[in-house]
Amino acid sequence: MKSCALFPFFIAILILNACGGGGSGGSNTSTVYTSSSSVMTSSSISSSTASSSLKGSASSNTSASSSTVEFFLDNTDVNFKTAITDTRPESIDILATLPNSKTAHFLINGIPPFIELSYQTTHDNDHVTLTFMPVEPKFLMPGKHSGKIYVRACKDERCVEEYSGSPKVIVASYEVIAPTFTISKRQVTFNITDTQTTFPRETITLTSSQQTLPGQFSLFTFYENFPAWLNYNYVWNGTDGTVELGVGHALLPGTYTAQLGASLFESQLSHRIDVTVNVASGSASSSSSSSFSSDCAGVIFDDSTCTKQWQRPLLFEQHKIDLVNMQVRDPDSGNLITVSTVDSGEVSHGQVLDISYNDAPFNGHVFFNTLAGYDGLDMTDYLHGKLIFDVKIISKGNANANLSIKVECRSPCESNLHELNVPTINSWTTIEIPIKDLVADGLDIERISNGFIILPEWQSQANSHFQVDNIRWMK
Repeated sequence: MKSCALFPFFIAILILNACGGGGSGGSNTSTVYTSSSSVMTSSSISSSTASSSLKGSASSNTSASSSTVEFFLDNTDVNFKTAITDTRPESIDILATLPNSKTAHFLINGIPPFIELSYQTTHDNDHVTLTFMPVEPKFLMPGKHSGKIYVRACKDERCVEEYSGSPKVIVASYEVIAPTFTISKRQVTFNITDTQTTFPRETITLTSSQQTLPGQFSLFTFYENFPAWLNYNYVWNGTDGTVELGVGHALLPGTYTAQLGASLFESQLSHRIDVTVNVASGSASSSSSSSFSSDCAGVIFDDSTCTKQWQRPLLFEQHKIDLVNMQVRDPDSGNLITVSTVDSGEVSHGQVLDISYNDAPFNGHVFFNTLAGYDGLDMTDYLHGKLIFDVKIISKGNANANLSIKVECRSPCESNLHELNVPTINSWTTIEIPIKDLVADGLDIERISNGFIILPEWQSQANSHFQVDNIRWMK
């Protein structure tokens, strides 16, 4: 017996000979594939077996050849059903028989994309076994897929004349069962004031009826008012999980909205979570102006982030291999960088930003995004001033990397990277960079988006560790 796997867009011809004996094929059977585009369409399949043993068995088939030849299949239904998380179902065989025929050409077309076909031939029983193998369910969308497969038994290669009973239609179906995917809450509203320093959070539970892998669940933001304000984390255990979300930082008065997508496998198994935060004015001095608040006086970080105009520090990370970019809202949950506010133990510095990199295959930086609107923050008053901050390098990491800073305006506008001259390890150094130098690089000072970005040398960041304090723009 000889088995051949066929592919849906390959065209060939299967010639079946009625010859006595021969067991399951043996050396008397050779398989030949020939193109036959004049016979079938580009989406058809056919198969071919040569007739090398026909002459030797002709006399034994004389009486049989005079009998009626009618083509039939022992089954005309191919049905598969499985959960999307399971392995593929067992294959199904259908026996195609054409008794008393000397030679037959079998043409097969219409095979749907959810099935792979192979065939086996035997001469002694004058039949072909068609084996239908379903694809892995994970490659299909949840739901029921169906199609019709046409099997023709022909007297010639071009199928000008068919045997009685041809063609036969095989009805194929494949039901892929998706898990039920439920969510405890789809709308969340927070009410805060612009002077608030601690923010509410909400936990939403998720449940699946089937065990899934961690990578088959995803949570993503597909809409959010600028500036980015939503903070969220999730845990997925295979059949259940939680999403914790909340306001990540202080906001100016107004209403902000965001939409999260919780997805399992495909978009049909997604839930949308609508999040709204209403920010009321907590004091008469609150203002939605896009210039620096007098409470900040140019300060970005001094013991803590000046939340009148800046978000708390955020992380940007990029994978070295596939260049996947991600903005990490929670500085404690980065894949590469950890940012925390720590006590320096020095009276002159107090609370400082501690920034450490691990050896994950990522690159990244720490930045302070403005709370101003989409057009950014107008900082023209600081054109003749300086960007000043204090830095202490604890470790230059595996590659002895130097630190650099830059400032960004609304994308794709930014300054160049400015490498820092820090002569001593484990000692504070004050850095001053003229704002005019940043503007000369191409920075648009009227629409600043990120007021301070710091990073070790790209591709050399592993195990770098440093601290930053007193980040400010001064006139």
